[in-house]
Amino acid sequence: MDTDFARERRRILLALVVALTAGFLPVIIGTWLAADRAAETYAIPEELGSIWFSLGFGAISCAAIITLAVILINRYHRMLVRAATRDHVTGAYNRQAFESAAAEAISDSIRAGQPLSIVLFDLDDFKRYNDCHGHNAGDAALREVVRVASRVVRRTDIVSRWGGDEFVVLLPTCTAREAARIAGSLASVVQASDPGVAGMPAHISISTGVAELEPADRVSDLIARADEAMYNHRRAARAAGHRSVARPHARPARRR
Repeated sequence: MDTDFARERRRILLALVVALTAGFLPVIIGTWLAADRAAETYAIPEELGSIWFSLGFGAISCAAIITLAVILINRYHRMLVRAATRDHVTGAYNRQAFESAAAEAISDSIRAGQPLSIVLFDLDDFKRYNDCHGHNAGDAALREVVRVASRVVRRTDIVSRWGGDEFVVLLPTCTAREAARIAGSLASVVQASDPGVAGMPAHISISTGVAELEPADRVSDLIARADEAMYNHRRAARAAGHRSVARPHARPARRR
C-alpha cells in the first residue's frame, strides 16, 4: 500500500512540474520577446536593469513555487498514508495495511527461501475490563499494549490491530522458535507494564499464538493456525489456573 501511495505521489509531482513549466515558460519567453522587440525601437532606461534580471526573477519565482508545492504535497502524502494504513485508536497498522504488507512479505520470503512467522495475541478478559471501566480506559489500555509491543519487536516487524483487542505481529526472516521467544517476551513485558501508565489495567495478561510460513500458505492460513495456537494457549493457561485453585492447602498441625 505504501508503494501505491509513493507511485501516485511521483505522478502528482511530475504533473505539477509539467503544469507549472508549461504555464510559466510561455510567460517568460513572451516577456523576453516583447522586451527584445521593444528594445529595437525604444531605449530601455538603465535604472530598469537588464532584461536578464527580469527573466531570472521569473525563473526563481517558478522554482520557488514548485519547491513550496513539493513540500506541501509530501506533507499531504504522509497524512494520507497514515490515515489509510494506521488504526485511528492505537496507531498500529490497520488490518488492510497488514494484509497488503503480509502478502508482499510472504512472496519475498518464498522467493528468497527465508522463514517468516506471525504472532497473534489478544488481551485476556478485556471485555470485562472495558465494561467495568468504560471505552476510554479500554482504548488507553490498547494504546499502551501497542506501545509495549513496538518496543519488544524489531524495527522491521509490523504490529497491527487485527480487530477489537486482537493484534498480530508480522515477523519476516523469523522462525517459529524465534517468534515464540518474541511472544514470550511480549507477554512478560505487557504483564510487567506499569499499571498507572495510560490507564493500563493491573495484572493484565495476553494469550499468544505463533505460526510459521509454509510453502502454500496465504495470509489467511497463517492467521488461522496462529488463532488456533492462541486458543490452545489460553485453554492450557486456564486449565493450569483451575488446577492451582483446586489444589487443597495443607492444614496446620494441631497443638497438643
